[in-house]
Amino acid sequence: MKAVLIAAFLASPVVAQQFGDDNQSGDWLPLPDGYVWPVPLKDAPDFEPTTKAFKELPKELRKGIEEYWPDDALPDSVELFECDLNGDGKNEVFFAIRAYSGTGGTFYEILTPEGASYRGVGGIQGWGFLFHKRKNDWYQIEGMSRGGGGNYTRYLLAFDGKEYQTVRNEGHDFNRGEVEIRK
Repeated sequence: MKAVLIAAFLASPVVAQQFGDDNQSGDWLPLPDGYVWPVPLKDAPDFEPTTKAFKELPKELRKGIEEYWPDDALPDSVELFECDLNGDGKNEVFFAIRAYSGTGGTFYEILTPEGASYRGVGGIQGWGFLFHKRKNDWYQIEGMSRGGGGNYTRYLLAFDGKEYQTVRNEGHDFNRGEVEIRK
């Protein structure tokens, strides 16, 4: 019984963060370069994926997903999030690829409608995705992921005219209390 109580105590979010094992809340260490992160847009969509049967998706979207699907066997269902990233009135589609997911979070490929098909414009991995003011007419995307006990990444993606590129990447080591600004 004593072991169960100790395990429950160490797993609590407040204690876990003190030991560098939990940053689900998105608390970040002070930045050495003074960078100021953009504020999420108030009217931006909330990233809330839903699961849909693959065979019930529109033919064009199924074809787009098939092009990026890593397995020969297509899924029975797929986790999707749809929103208009570029303000053209057509939804881009984020779809989860579990084979590329892991302790860093779920990996999502991003597709944009193009004519009668879809084209990939990048991928994201993690959770806590937020949308920021548009750059090159597309929302910027902030995300976080985990890289092992006490190590978290915070990143910002911006559209370069063709696809999403990382424009900011920070490694937060909660064990050492240090931040690495990655190129």
